[in-house]
Amino acid sequence: MADTGSSIFNKQARERLNSPEDLDRYVRVTTPSAWLVVIAALLLVFGLLAWGIFGAVTTSVSGMCYVQDSAGDTPVAVCLLSPEARASVSEGDSCTVGGVSAHIATVPNTHRSHDEARNIVQSDYLLAALMEGDWAYPVYIRVDGPGASRLDPNVPLTMSITVERTAPISLILG
Repeated sequence: MADTGSSIFNKQARERLNSPEDLDRYVRVTTPSAWLVVIAALLLVFGLLAWGIFGAVTTSVSGMCYVQDSAGDTPVAVCLLSPEARASVSEGDSCTVGGVSAHIATVPNTHRSHDEARNIVQSDYLLAALMEGDWAYPVYIRVDGPGASRLDPNVPLTMSITVERTAPISLILG
């Protein structure tokens, strides 16, 4: 190509491109701080992926219960669940009663009115704390975790029943 003098490129820049004297010079593509950002992003992605595969999103039912006086080694707690909450609870589900791990022992299929629940829960105070509506299902919980003996009988306690555990990746993948 002939040099006509009316090139859009600077003459000095064209000469630099044509001279191979700087070919062995080190060219820095990234800085160390850019590598830190890339590593942090990769750690975040791998952490989210590990949680998505090995982690769990839980669905739970919460309410109040009380521990009955029990002569055996394992205390039994009673809660009165609404029909909506009862629909998702089944025997063997894990739960916590007053911070102590437990399992659902029995889930009867018959609901109780307020007057019928009084036969299960002897105290009006406990009945008012446990029963939210006019109808409820009694659920019996086997409190078998460490610390079960420290739970006071006939005292309202918070309970949470884990009804479903789902891996987060299954929520994304369907």
